[in-house]
Amino acid sequence: MRAGAQVRVRAPAGAAELPAAVDPQVPARTVWIPAALDGRAALGPPFGAVTVEAL
Repeated sequence: MRAGAQVRVRAPAGAAELPAAVDPQVPARTVWIPAALDGRAALGPPFGAVTVEAL
C-alpha cells in the first residue's frame, strides 16, 4: 500500500475507509489507527484484529 491511498479496514463491529500512511515505527503486519480519526468509531473498540484492503 502506498501512503495517502484509501484503504478499507474491517473489524467485527464494522468497516471504515481511511487514508493509509506508512510509518517505520509501526511493526510489520500491524496497523495503528488513531482513536480520534474521523471514521474510526465505525470499527468498534480501539483494539483487536482487523483486515485491511487497498481500494
